[in-house]
Amino acid sequence: MIAAAHYPRTKDEIETMATYLLANKGTKQLETTVFESEAGDAVAVFTDPKNAEAYISDAGWQEEMVVAELKAVEFMEWLILCHRNGVKQMATDPRRSEQESGMRVSTLDIEAQLEHAGQHIFQTAQRDFSSSPARIRKQAYES
Repeated sequence: MIAAAHYPRTKDEIETMATYLLANKGTKQLETTVFESEAGDAVAVFTDPKNAEAYISDAGWQEEMVVAELKAVEFMEWLILCHRNGVKQMATDPRRSEQESGMRVSTLDIEAQLEHAGQHIFQTAQRDFSSSPARIRKQAYES
Protein backbone atom coordinates (compact mmCIF):
# COMPACT_ATOMS: atom_id res chain seq x y z
CA MET A 1 0.00 0.00 0.00
CA ILE A 2 1.29 3.46 -0.88
CA ALA A 3 1.07 6.05 1.86
CA ALA A 4 -0.96 9.17 1.06
CA ALA A 5 2.17 11.29 1.52
CA HIS A 6 3.46 9.91 -1.81
CA TYR A 7 0.60 11.44 -3.75
CA PRO A 8 0.90 15.03 -5.02
CA ARG A 9 -0.97 17.39 -2.77
CA THR A 10 -0.19 20.88 -3.96
CA LYS A 11 -0.97 22.58 -7.25
CA ASP A 12 2.76 22.85 -7.98
CA GLU A 13 3.30 19.14 -7.35
CA ILE A 14 0.38 18.23 -9.59
CA GLU A 15 1.57 20.53 -12.37
CA THR A 16 5.01 18.92 -12.33
CA MET A 17 3.68 15.34 -12.51
CA ALA A 18 4.77 13.77 -15.75
CA THR A 19 4.53 10.48 -17.58
CA TYR A 20 7.08 9.36 -20.13
CA LEU A 21 6.45 7.51 -23.38
CA LEU A 22 8.44 5.94 -26.19
CA ALA A 23 7.91 8.23 -29.18
CA ASN A 24 8.94 7.96 -32.82
CA LYS A 25 11.54 10.53 -33.89
CA GLY A 26 10.85 13.01 -36.66
CA THR A 27 7.05 13.08 -36.50
CA LYS A 28 4.87 16.18 -36.18
CA GLN A 29 2.51 14.50 -33.73
CA LEU A 30 3.15 11.97 -31.00
CA GLU A 31 3.46 8.44 -32.35
CA THR A 32 4.10 5.59 -29.94
CA THR A 33 4.76 1.88 -30.27
CA VAL A 34 1.83 -0.44 -29.59
CA PHE A 35 2.75 -3.88 -28.29
CA GLU A 36 0.71 -7.07 -28.60
CA SER A 37 -0.20 -8.78 -25.35
CA GLU A 38 -2.49 -11.61 -24.26
CA ALA A 39 -4.91 -9.07 -22.77
CA GLY A 40 -4.96 -6.92 -25.93
CA ASP A 41 -2.82 -4.20 -27.43
CA ALA A 42 -0.65 -2.32 -24.94
CA VAL A 43 1.41 0.89 -24.76
CA ALA A 44 4.47 1.42 -22.57
CA VAL A 45 4.19 4.09 -19.89
CA PHE A 46 7.11 5.13 -17.70
CA THR A 47 7.18 6.99 -14.39
CA ASP A 48 10.82 8.04 -14.80
CA PRO A 49 12.53 9.23 -18.00
CA LYS A 50 15.60 7.14 -17.14
CA ASN A 51 13.50 3.97 -17.34
CA ALA A 52 12.20 4.98 -20.78
CA GLU A 53 15.72 5.84 -21.96
CA ALA A 54 16.99 2.45 -20.73
CA TYR A 55 14.18 0.70 -22.61
CA ILE A 56 15.06 2.50 -25.86
CA SER A 57 18.76 1.68 -25.37
CA ASP A 58 18.15 -1.98 -24.49
CA ALA A 59 15.91 -2.36 -27.56
CA GLY A 60 18.50 -0.70 -29.81
CA TRP A 61 15.97 1.95 -30.89
CA GLN A 62 18.13 5.06 -30.32
CA GLU A 63 17.96 6.00 -34.01
CA GLU A 64 14.14 5.75 -34.22
CA MET A 65 12.79 6.61 -30.76
CA VAL A 66 12.96 9.36 -28.15
CA VAL A 67 11.39 9.86 -24.74
CA ALA A 68 8.29 12.06 -24.76
CA GLU A 69 7.13 13.79 -21.57
CA LEU A 70 3.41 14.30 -20.97
CA LYS A 71 2.01 16.37 -18.11
CA ALA A 72 -1.08 15.09 -16.28
CA VAL A 73 -3.77 16.56 -18.57
CA GLU A 74 -1.85 15.66 -21.74
CA PHE A 75 -1.44 12.13 -20.41
CA MET A 76 -5.18 11.76 -19.76
CA GLU A 77 -5.96 13.04 -23.28
CA TRP A 78 -3.46 10.58 -24.76
CA LEU A 79 -4.85 7.72 -22.66
CA ILE A 80 -8.39 8.47 -23.91
CA LEU A 81 -7.07 8.49 -27.48
CA CYS A 82 -5.41 5.10 -26.91
CA HIS A 83 -8.67 3.74 -25.52
CA ARG A 84 -10.66 5.06 -28.48
CA ASN A 85 -8.19 3.35 -30.82
CA GLY A 86 -8.67 -0.03 -29.17
CA VAL A 87 -5.56 -0.16 -26.98
CA LYS A 88 -6.58 -2.10 -23.87
CA GLN A 89 -3.52 -2.07 -21.60
CA MET A 90 -0.66 0.11 -20.48
CA ALA A 91 2.56 -1.60 -19.47
CA THR A 92 3.98 0.29 -16.52
CA ASP A 93 7.76 0.76 -16.41
CA PRO A 94 8.48 -2.32 -18.55
CA ARG A 95 12.05 -3.57 -18.86
CA ARG A 96 13.08 -4.78 -22.29
CA SER A 97 15.25 -7.59 -20.91
CA GLU A 98 12.35 -8.97 -18.86
CA GLN A 99 10.05 -8.73 -21.87
CA GLU A 100 12.51 -10.61 -24.08
CA SER A 101 13.01 -13.35 -21.47
CA GLY A 102 9.26 -13.96 -21.38
CA MET A 103 8.63 -12.53 -17.93
CA ARG A 104 5.17 -11.14 -17.29
CA VAL A 105 5.05 -7.36 -17.68
CA SER A 106 3.04 -5.33 -15.17
CA THR A 107 0.01 -3.83 -16.94
CA LEU A 108 -3.00 -1.73 -16.07
CA ASP A 109 -6.33 -1.85 -17.86
CA ILE A 110 -6.80 1.53 -19.57
CA GLU A 111 -10.59 1.54 -19.38
CA ALA A 112 -10.51 0.74 -15.65
CA GLN A 113 -8.00 3.57 -15.06
CA LEU A 114 -10.17 6.06 -16.96
CA GLU A 115 -13.23 4.96 -14.97
CA HIS A 116 -11.26 5.36 -11.74
CA ALA A 117 -10.22 8.90 -12.76
CA GLY A 118 -13.84 9.82 -13.52
CA GLN A 119 -15.04 8.40 -10.20
CA HIS A 120 -12.32 10.29 -8.35
CA ILE A 121 -13.39 13.58 -9.95
CA PHE A 122 -17.04 12.91 -9.05
CA GLN A 123 -16.21 11.97 -5.44
CA THR A 124 -13.95 15.00 -5.01
CA ALA A 125 -16.54 17.35 -6.50
CA GLN A 126 -19.28 15.86 -4.35
CA ARG A 127 -17.20 16.30 -1.18
CA ASP A 128 -16.02 19.83 -2.06
CA PHE A 129 -19.38 21.18 -3.18
CA SER A 130 -21.45 19.66 -0.40
CA SER A 131 -19.50 21.55 2.27
CA SER A 132 -19.91 25.01 0.74
CA PRO A 133 -22.54 26.58 -1.48
CA ALA A 134 -21.57 26.87 -5.11
CA ARG A 135 -21.37 30.33 -6.57
CA ILE A 136 -22.74 30.85 -10.04
CA ARG A 137 -21.02 33.36 -12.22
CA LYS A 138 -22.52 34.36 -15.52
CA GLN A 139 -20.09 34.92 -18.28
CA ALA A 140 -20.91 36.40 -21.65
CA TYR A 141 -19.05 34.82 -24.54
CA GLU A 142 -18.55 36.51 -27.84
CA SER A 143 -18.68 34.43 -30.96
